[in-house]
Amino acid sequence: MLEDEKDKTWLACFLDTDGTVFLTKWSNKNGTKHSRIWLAFYNKNKQILEKVDSLIPGNIYFHGRNGVDNRGIKRGHNYTFCVSTANNISKQVLELILPYLIVKKAKAIKCLSNLIN
Repeated sequence: MLEDEKDKTWLACFLDTDGTVFLTKWSNKNGTKHSRIWLAFYNKNKQILEKVDSLIPGNIYFHGRNGVDNRGIKRGHNYTFCVSTANNISKQVLELILPYLIVKKAKAIKCLSNLIN
């Protein structure tokens, strides 16, 4: 997964511009604490998200939107690619692209440092 430096750079740039990274934490009924890193990429062009899908495991979701938003801007259809949360894939991807991140680097470091293993 993500062995080519160009792919790592490209994915980091995409995350910086059209993506998000965040950490969720919860406790189960027994009080055991858990956490999970989430990575998502957004775009109107499905083909660009299919490129992401060819690099890392995940799923593409379609969001059909009609009308206008609260600012009067016409809504459009778009796609979201969510990285698989199974087997810490998001964590592995984030660690691989971390050196190339700029805008979301501090948030990525914070998510990684607060992850409960």
